[in-house]
Order: sequence, then structure tokens, then C-alpha cells
Amino acid sequence: YVIGPRVGRAPDLQQFAFLFDRDAVEVDRHQLYVVNDPDDLLRHEPLVAWFRVRGPSADQAFTFSLVNTRVDPDRLQPELDKLDDVYRAVLHDGRGEDDVLLLGDFGTDDKHLGQLGAMADLYAVLSQIPSDTERTRQLDNLLFERQATREFTGQGGCFDFLREYNLSLQEALEVSTHLPVWAEFSIHEGGIPGKVAGTQERIR
Repeated sequence: YVIGPRVGRAPDLQQFAFLFDRDAVEVDRHQLYVVNDPDDLLRHEPLVAWFRVRGPSADQAFTFSLVNTRVDPDRLQPELDKLDDVYRAVLHDGRGEDDVLLLGDFGTDDKHLGQLGAMADLYAVLSQIPSDTERTRQLDNLLFERQATREFTGQGGCFDFLREYNLSLQEALEVSTHLPVWAEFSIHEGGIPGKVAGTQERIR
């Protein structure tokens, strides 16, 4: 795993992390950073990490930036309207990485993402699918520009661990109030049919 510093304002501090299979992907720990927010427009600044799939040669392996996000429900619309700027900042952070994936708790469904949702070609893995454990509303998602991230196979969804492991609702809520969102990608940069990275659940 890689983990970022505590962000936010006391007492509401959050700490974001990425959990991953080291046999499947590698992370550049020197390129882990928190998005710069000098004007304090986001209560919890997103954590960014850069990954590369293991297996193919370095020049052919799928590489991508993950942006771990949690929108403050008390400032939902203003923060959503800044996440398009976050996306562009990560896209143009000097690394030349075109595959930028925003993931986490957006506090709303894919039809109400404000200026973020107005970005051309923005794709949401979950569309009008509840992602909370009680299956009443959509909060979490995985977003990226479909034209840039051609490695996406079209397969994705919500992992309902309550039903998968035959848990009661109370037992499931003790694990999390959110269901993991997952998506499949080719292991090759640009995408090659038949070569798919593991269906790794995106657990925040």
C-alpha cells in the first residue's frame, strides 16, 4: 500500500491510501502527492499515485494515475465544480500521463456531477447504480475520459460483498457503508483485446 498525509481540518481529518497487488502493478512512490489547494477549495485534498502494470515490457505496459477523492457532503456542489480542475491539474502535472482515473466518494450520482460531469467524454463506471451498502443511493464511482483511457474493457460495476458473503445488513455495515467499485483494463498501453488486468476492487 501507499498512504498519504492527513488532510482536512481538525477534527475532520482524513487519510487516503491505495491498496494494490504488488504482483500485478507497481507504484512509483516518488510520484505520490497530494493535490495542491492553496485557496482551500476542497476540504480533503485528493491523493494522487502513478502506477504501471507488471508483465509487459515497460514501454508497452498500461500506466495510469489514480486520484483518490472524497467530496465534502456539506460543500457538495462547490467541490464537484472544482474536481474538473483537479483532473486537469493531474493530467498536466508534468509526467505526460494521459490515463487519469478519479475514484472515491463523490456524494452523488453520475447525473449530478456539476462541472466535473460537464467534461467532454467523461465516463462513469457506475451509471444510476446504488453504491452504498444499503443499495439506496449512488455515492462512489470511478471516472475517466473514455477517449484517453482506451484500455478500459467496458467491464465494471459494484461488488456487493453483503450478498457475496451472505452477511446481514448489520454485519455488512460494520465493514463499510460503501460498496467497492471495480473496473477491468487491458494490461497493454492503448489496449489489446484478450489481455486484461485483474478485476481489482477499488476499495478506499
